[in-house]
Amino acid sequence: MPIVDTYNYTDENGNILFKKHRIEPGENGRKKTFTIEGLSESTERVLYNLPEVIASDTVFFVEGELDCKTLSNLGYVATTMFAGSSGKWD
Repeated sequence: MPIVDTYNYTDENGNILFKKHRIEPGENGRKKTFTIEGLSESTERVLYNLPEVIASDTVFFVEGELDCKTLSNLGYVATTMFAGSSGKWD
């Protein structure tokens, strides 16, 4: 199944720590599927758009990366955690 989008999670300097790939919906009945590249037990979990979050006075915390991109296209800074609403921070 093809990757339709990739979300880079970076440190405060913009260095990629890991990537989250959004997979096109398949025949399994799920709306969307994600794979994570480069995430291990020792990888630091950071907020999405971390450099922008650090530089901004106002940040929206939203459910997922697609929402972050939508707000970015409207001129806002938004963030989320890599597991979105389906997981927990660990």
